[in-house]
Amino acid sequence: MAPTAILGWLACGFGASALALAIVVGLEPVLRHRGAVAVPGPDGRGETVPRGGGLAIVAVTVAAAAVAAWFEPASAGAVAGWLVPAMAVAAVSLWDDFRPLPAMLRLGVHVAAAVAVVAAAGPPAEIAVPGLGPWALGAAAWPIAVLWVAGLTNAFNFMDGIDGIAGIT
Repeated sequence: MAPTAILGWLACGFGASALALAIVVGLEPVLRHRGAVAVPGPDGRGETVPRGGGLAIVAVTVAAAAVAAWFEPASAGAVAGWLVPAMAVAAVSLWDDFRPLPAMLRLGVHVAAAVAVVAAAGPPAEIAVPGLGPWALGAAAWPIAVLWVAGLTNAFNFMDGIDGIAGIT
């Protein structure tokens, strides 16, 4: 990769991080005022922490997707194929920040979004297994891909619930 391309990617990364930070700083008082806070545990230690900071991640992701689709119009359909399900997950997560939802409902949305993403992108035909080479997935491609996408969605959702740790990944 050319040095100018690397610098461009670094500038985009730093710009996205700065934008997300600015959004979080601006959102914090609004989220506290609206009551979207995680309260300390039963031991009473800690402080209330605003919930809903994922809005910054969503805003920056949507902005990046829009820029990508603008620069590469042929990719707009593919971008929409993952952005629309991601927005559904974001909407349910935001709702859950204000009024807790049952875990099975959130999981159902995550799985439905995973199915939509795999339908839009197509399942992988094979996976590379270190030391063993490529493995053809065959009929298992769909369930493995859906499980992978839903699993990662849940992992990030869990990390974001731990004081926004998803923002540092």
